[in-house]
Amino acid sequence: MSRARPLITSARAPSVASGGASGHVAPNDAAVLLSKLGHRAKRMFTHRLVPLDLKANHVQALVFLRAHPNARQRDLVEALHVTPSTVVELIDELEARGLARRGRNPHNRRVSVVALTDNGGSMLDQALALSKAVEEQLLAPLDGRDRQRFLRYLRMIDVSSVPRPSDFEA
Repeated sequence: MSRARPLITSARAPSVASGGASGHVAPNDAAVLLSKLGHRAKRMFTHRLVPLDLKANHVQALVFLRAHPNARQRDLVEALHVTPSTVVELIDELEARGLARRGRNPHNRRVSVVALTDNGGSMLDQALALSKAVEEQLLAPLDGRDRQRFLRYLRMIDVSSVPRPSDFEA
């Protein structure tokens, strides 16, 4: 009687926790793993933001506005990788809550700009504290050096991978 050969031939079979043996995730598929982690991070962050009545895209806009005072709406469109109508809606929501304000560029009155208000800065600080708590929870399996390395790699990938229309073609 011959023995059945195992389906997994590596010396160390992937654990069910990593998704490998269960068949849910190819163990070395970065796009799948990053997507899964991103989905989990967004769910966790969204849940934490509920008391502030913010969404993740609000926080992204506030972060951008802090780093780029008096940004043009077009700058937000490019930075957040969303449509102009999405940015208009986003700014409307932030402005209605007193977190951002629209104005005119003092050097070119034809150009509309968006600025973070003091209330927006305070709200952003609260949201970033919640973001840090989510980061701590997500990265708990990593020691300090691995965590710093992982975050450095994420920043490198984020900076170098600006989406292009061809990224979404079949």
